Amino acid sequence: MNLPKKPLGPETAYRTLIGHTYTCTACRASTACPTAVQLTRAWREAGHVRSPPTAKIAWLIARY
Repeated sequence: MNLPKKPLGPETAYRTLIGHTYTCTACRASTACPTAVQLTRAWREAGHVRSPPTAKIAWLIARY
């Protein structure tokens, strides 16, 4: 995945991270994913205002 060159706002960074973790096989299997690590760092640097997506993703996956 190519990460954006310019800084993301907190909401955009969060949505990008959620979108990735929802579609990534490694993330859904709870294994190491370097892209998720980079996206999480970008989200934190953007000044995150939400809780980490891990619990939300686990809840979504459990529903389906």
